[in-house]
Amino acid sequence: MTLLDPTLGVGYAFGEKLPSTHMTTIATQQPRALDIVNGGPYVQSGQLVIDGDALKGGGTEPILYTNLLGIVGAGLNGETRWQHPCVIDGSDMDAITGSSVSIDATSTLNVAGTMDAQAASIVNINPTSTVTWTGATNLPKLGSRTYTKTASLESGRAANITSLVSPPYVAWHYSPQLNYDSIWLQTETNGSGPGFQLYIPLDVFRNSVLTSVSVNLTGGYGAGHGATLPGNMPIVEVCSVDPATGTRTVLGTTTDTSASAAAYDVAHTITVGGLAVTTLATLQYQVRITGEGIANSVNNTLAVLGVTSLYTCTEIHPG
Repeated sequence: MTLLDPTLGVGYAFGEKLPSTHMTTIATQQPRALDIVNGGPYVQSGQLVIDGDALKGGGTEPILYTNLLGIVGAGLNGETRWQHPCVIDGSDMDAITGSSVSIDATSTLNVAGTMDAQAASIVNINPTSTVTWTGATNLPKLGSRTYTKTASLESGRAANITSLVSPPYVAWHYSPQLNYDSIWLQTETNGSGPGFQLYIPLDVFRNSVLTSVSVNLTGGYGAGHGATLPGNMPIVEVCSVDPATGTRTVLGTTTDTSASAAAYDVAHTITVGGLAVTTLATLQYQVRITGEGIANSVNNTLAVLGVTSLYTCTEIHPG
C-alpha cells in the first residue's frame, strides 16, 4: 500500500514526519493504517488527540502513556498505566466498569476535567506517586455521604452566674465519673428563673453541611425529680460564633419534650434537626445548653452525657 502526500500526489520519503493534516487525511483514506488496537503498536512522539471516542487497549498489554500531552473527550477501557508527566485536558476521564488505572512511581497525572472510576474499577497510585489538586478551592470530591462527630465534653465552658451571689460562680461542673467517661453536672438550679447555661464547642467538618446536633442527658443522675417535671425544661441551641466580632447566631433550638418525670430522669436525647448549615472555616460552632429551672428544679441531678453532630460531606477538606 502506498500512502500519498495529499498536497503533492506523490509518496512520502522514508522517515518523513507527517503533519497533523496529513495524518487526518490518511486516517480518512486508509482507516486501518493507524489501527494500534488490531494492528501493531507504534510510538507516538507528538501530540495524540482522540476526539469524541474511547481509547481501547487490545490483548493483554495495557495502554501505556508516556509524556502524553492530552486526551480530549475520551474514555478508558482495559488496563491503563501512566508514566512521567501526563495530562487529561478539559474533559472527563472515565475508568470504565471493570478496568484499572495505575499511576507509576514518581509519575504525574493531571486531570483538568472529571475523573470517574465507574463500578468495579480500580485506580492505583503506586508508592512515591502523588495526587495533587491544584488551585485555591479545588479539593478532593466525595459522593454525598453522612458522618457523625462526637464533641469533647472536656472543652465545654459554663457561664458565670452573678444573679445569686457575689463573687460570680458557675452552676455547671465537669466531673469524670465511673458510670460515664465524663459528664457535665448542673450543680445549681434557679428556683425563680430559667436554668443556667453551658457551652460545648462542636468539632465540625469544614465546608460540609451540618444537618443535626443531639445532646444525650439525664435528669436522674442524682436524686431525680419524683413525679413532677421541672417548670423550665432544658433547652438545646446550636450556634455559630464569629471570632472576629464575637457575634453569636442561633441556628436552631429544641426544648426537652419528655412527657413525664420518669422519662426525664433516664438517659434520653434532645435533637436539633433540619439545620442545613454549611460550616465555614471563618466561624466557630457550639451547643448552648440551658439547664432546668423554676419550680421542682433540683441541684446535682441534671447531667449532660454526650454531644454528637451529623454532617453531609461532598469533599475532603483540611481541618
